[in-house]
Amino acid sequence: MGPFSESLAKSVIKSLLKGIATRVIVSSFIKFIPGGGTAIGTANSLVFNGASTYALGQVFIQHFESNGTLLTFDPNQVIKKFIAEFEKGKKKVNEFE
Repeated sequence: MGPFSESLAKSVIKSLLKGIATRVIVSSFIKFIPGGGTAIGTANSLVFNGASTYALGQVFIQHFESNGTLLTFDPNQVIKKFIAEFEKGKKKVNEFE
């Protein structure tokens, strides 16, 4: 296995997060709603951050446990799993609220 490439890792993570980018945009616009918009937008951001971290971890654990590397990681092959894990992550984050 070669040396770790931070730029490759960032590229892989960005490509996975693009699959759920719409949720981030909506969450950002919610903050502009007068009254409770900021609180709702902040809560949505917290859920997104927790769920996406959980999903990334699950996808990479599975990939690395099957002897994969960053060089063999194909975001297009795992996007469905990433989205499913993101949904699980949202439920886990909501358990703590």
